[in-house]
Amino acid sequence: ALPVIDSKASPHKSLRQANPRISNDEPPVKVTREELVANMHGKFVKVKYEDFMQFVPAVEPSTEEWTNAFNGIASKMPEAALQDAVVDIINAKKMCGEDHIAISTQNRADPNDVAKQRPDCGVYRTEQAPSDHRTNWFTQRLTLEFKRETVSDDPFSDSKADFEEVSEARRTNRGQIIQYASEIFLRQQRCFHFSVVILGTCARLIRWDRSGAIVSEKFDYKVEPRKLAEFLWRFSHSSLEQQGDDTTATLVVPGSDDYKAMDNAAAERAEDNAYVRQFFAHSLQVDDVECQWPRWKMAVYDETERSGDDGNTSSEQASSGKAVRYFLVGKPHFHTRGVSGRGTRGYVALDCDTKEFVYLKDAWRVDLDGIRKEGVVLQELNRNRVRNVPTLCCHGDVPGQCSVTWRHWGEGQGPNPMKKHTHYRLVEREVGRPLKDFSNSALFLKVMLDCLRAHRDAYVIARILHRDISSGNILIVSRFLNGKWVPCGLLNDWELSKSLPDGPGYEPKARQPDRTGTWQFMSALALNDPYKPIILQDDLEAFFHVILYYAIRFFQSNCDDVGRFIDAYFHAAEYKDGRDVCGGAKWKAMETGAIKVLVGKKMAGLQFPMTPTKPELSTLHDTRTSSAPTIAQQAGSSSTGLQQIPSSPESGVETVENHPVGAVIDELLLWFGAYYQHLEAQERVPKRNPSVRDPSVRDPTEDEFFDKPDAPNGEVEVGPDQASIDSAREVLISDPKAKAKKEIAASLSSHIAICALLNKYGWLCSGLKDKTEDRLSPAKVKPSKCGDKRSSEAVETKTESNKRVKSSHQEPPSPTPSGPRNQRAVASRSVHSLRNQRR
Repeated sequence: ALPVIDSKASPHKSLRQANPRISNDEPPVKVTREELVANMHGKFVKVKYEDFMQFVPAVEPSTEEWTNAFNGIASKMPEAALQDAVVDIINAKKMCGEDHIAISTQNRADPNDVAKQRPDCGVYRTEQAPSDHRTNWFTQRLTLEFKRETVSDDPFSDSKADFEEVSEARRTNRGQIIQYASEIFLRQQRCFHFSVVILGTCARLIRWDRSGAIVSEKFDYKVEPRKLAEFLWRFSHSSLEQQGDDTTATLVVPGSDDYKAMDNAAAERAEDNAYVRQFFAHSLQVDDVECQWPRWKMAVYDETERSGDDGNTSSEQASSGKAVRYFLVGKPHFHTRGVSGRGTRGYVALDCDTKEFVYLKDAWRVDLDGIRKEGVVLQELNRNRVRNVPTLCCHGDVPGQCSVTWRHWGEGQGPNPMKKHTHYRLVEREVGRPLKDFSNSALFLKVMLDCLRAHRDAYVIARILHRDISSGNILIVSRFLNGKWVPCGLLNDWELSKSLPDGPGYEPKARQPDRTGTWQFMSALALNDPYKPIILQDDLEAFFHVILYYAIRFFQSNCDDVGRFIDAYFHAAEYKDGRDVCGGAKWKAMETGAIKVLVGKKMAGLQFPMTPTKPELSTLHDTRTSSAPTIAQQAGSSSTGLQQIPSSPESGVETVENHPVGAVIDELLLWFGAYYQHLEAQERVPKRNPSVRDPSVRDPTEDEFFDKPDAPNGEVEVGPDQASIDSAREVLISDPKAKAKKEIAASLSSHIAICALLNKYGWLCSGLKDKTEDRLSPAKVKPSKCGDKRSSEAVETKTESNKRVKSSHQEPPSPTPSGPRNQRAVASRSVHSLRNQRR
């Protein structure tokens, strides 16, 4: 039977991370730190001081006398006085040698840091030390944080089995040092990073990487000054690589040939599809000298299998035998925050060989048996001529760069929650725009249909299931077809995909110890059961959730508070048996096949009326026909699904025409309601039900938006007979236990019916100018009164990138290039929920 869900709101609302990919808006620091603490839970390893020192190589010892170096440090000194005293001693005793210096930076933030963080102190190379004592995240080599109290300020607890103190003050301090480490990983090209926490007269040393963090036992540096001094001395005499730098990314120096090439490539010029060049120019920030990010030249060690010469004759050959290709990048257009995990950054890059723009994804992939590299999957899709997926240029692991923290999980600590991560780069030809950039409903449904067809090709031909359909993985690209540029959909981010039993590289067992995917768009069944195998119907449901997400934001509906609805439906979690499960709003929608929203003071069914906010909306014609039928006339009988929606008595209007996007949502709700009810009646979990593609039937060519539903050319997907579905609908509504639900649920056994549905209603959208301003805009939402609860009626508002919405709601013109999870993304106004959708 389907699980019974506890109505208790989840206390773990910050555990999952929605991939911040579009907006650069920041949530409040306190909220961010709470989320980072949750994301790092279980990923700290405590070791003895002597064991920790293996991570900093031994060097020629100093001639300085350090025996009584810190004798002047008194217990319980004010934090500012403690910091000044320790920093002065470190520099006076030359614990960092001649080439490094400790600088207090607690009063001035980095101008690039919108969160305005001010770490107490940083160790910098002497020639890069900030003379104005302003934090510089790009050049800081080591972070030092000072706290007054030895115990009550300690971020960690030696008495706790998991080493993590739960008191508010100490959790906050832990979140603070995690955020500082996260900032270093974002701003620099790093494999790992060191930091020091000073706790009165005691200290801890920390080494961070993408698996987690190794923390030394606490030691009294006043009693044993050599322990702190020895670490600083060794660190400062280590190479950049030993300090944690990724040496396969080299800094592009102003005035160099590469720097000039980037400026030249970013220069404006008359061209079609100028958005890609604009994205690249934005990443260079040439108009904002103070806030410019460093430019980098990144090496990709190509592992792509090629049947012959790929034409890249200028590529170097690495000692490993792999061809090395180089790409120039500026500021990432999206990034994930946090320390543990993939740490994905996406760039619009300039190919040094071809001088063309490409999309480069830099990430730390999960390196476990059975998980194929994303580039291998893309090559398989390209080989099978799967439409509307990224075109692989090159990909490969960065040699010798793997996380190590996971190896130090001690025996007797239970199952290891950490994973091995390997540094990986992937380059794709296409640079896409986020789905939210669609101009009207016709393009919206066209892009969704293109991505459904990509999903179908992958599923039927290549026998690969995507398993991570989300708002950020559906992009808009422009293709030059039949002499013109045509907007098309691109189904991106295949790193969580899995081969089907008869597909290449099939691995029957679970490949990761936890559920992966994008929380907001995962199926309700998958959210309720972390061990459930993802099947076709789960991915089709995720497509539905994406359609609903953008429809509620960008089309007129009767939903009064879009922010509250989005948080209740997409972000909410309930707590059952010690873990988060599907929120009540999404579960009820799938179980009943209906969505209720608050209209005034009453609950009513969600509706998308064709409200004529502009004169042309009520009399719009199909631009491809000489006649001028209305939308309803195009639709014909009620069997098309364009029902007449009753208006409220106060409106004085008898009926309002249902928008085609609303009709798509209504029909899909019916299908999923029947599917869930059928499963409940059968008391079983759905089994895989693969479809078989008829190679003699092809889809419309990509330069066409939609085919007329009654087109006799045989090129349109043909779904279930509409009359039989209408009849079944009536039976289902009147008798929920009727056998009709099995017939309707069968619509989800393949891609055919859902593609036919979008094709039909997409054609009816032709010519409509119906996209509204984002109804999730901060100006349109009110602060939640619900406190910390997450329920269907008490929720908080999120933006697309899961970043805090600023009052100005300004978003840079950043793309969501073909690459990971843009998103994956959606966000919150007062509870910026880091839902760990892709851990």
